Amino acid sequence: MPRLSRYKLSSQHIDELGGRIVDAALLVRDREGLTLFFNDLLTFTEKAMLGKRMLIA
Repeated sequence: MPRLSRYKLSSQHIDELGGRIVDAALLVRDREGLTLFFNDLLTFTEKAMLGKRMLIA
């Protein structure tokens, strides 16, 4: 189960981290590469949670 650190991050820091994820994903040139990127980055549970959130967004 994914958990956040006990150390609170500022909103600015969270935005910067999100930007880094987007920047890294934009460097990937094809679908297979993007799949590998997210498989390396996310756990099974995180992928399921993200997929569910995307369905309702």
